[in-house]
Amino acid sequence: MAKARFYIQDNVQEVGYRSFVIEQILDSDLNGTARNLPDRRVEVLLEGEKEHILDFIERLKKEKPELAKNPILAGIEFNDSLIVPDIMKSSQALLCGQFSKAVIHVIGIEKGIGELKEGFGELKEGFGELNQEFRELKEGFDKLPERIAAELKKVLK
Repeated sequence: MAKARFYIQDNVQEVGYRSFVIEQILDSDLNGTARNLPDRRVEVLLEGEKEHILDFIERLKKEKPELAKNPILAGIEFNDSLIVPDIMKSSQALLCGQFSKAVIHVIGIEKGIGELKEGFGELKEGFGELNQEFRELKEGFDKLPERIAAELKKVLK
C-alpha cells in the first residue's frame, strides 16, 4: 500500500472542492481525506495501490466541481510515513462542519428577519406620525377658505 499527499490550489475553497474530493474518494477503492488549509489550498491524503492513486490524481486533473475555475494539483509526494485518516470519519466530519455552517447561516437569517421586523415596526410608527401630519395639514386646508373669506371681509370694509 502506498500513501500520497498533494495539494489543490487556485480558488478551490468555498466552491465545494473539498466535498467533491471526498465524494471521489468514497467512490474509489482508496482511503483518504481532503481538508482546507489556512493558505486557501486543499490538502489531499490518499492510501491505496500506487496505480490507483495515480489514476485518481489524473481523474482530478480532468474533473472538478462546477464552481472551481482552474484548479492546479501540486506537490504530489509519495511517503509511507504519512498518516492518512479514515475516509468515513473525514466525510462525517465534513457533514458536521457543513451542518454547523448551515446552523450559523439560519441563525443569521433569523437575526436578519428580527432586524427587518424591527425596521418595519419603526416604519409603521413613522407612517403613523406622517398620517397625523397629513390630517393636521388637511384640517388647515379645510379652514383655509374660511380664513381667506374673513380676511377679504376685513379688506373690503
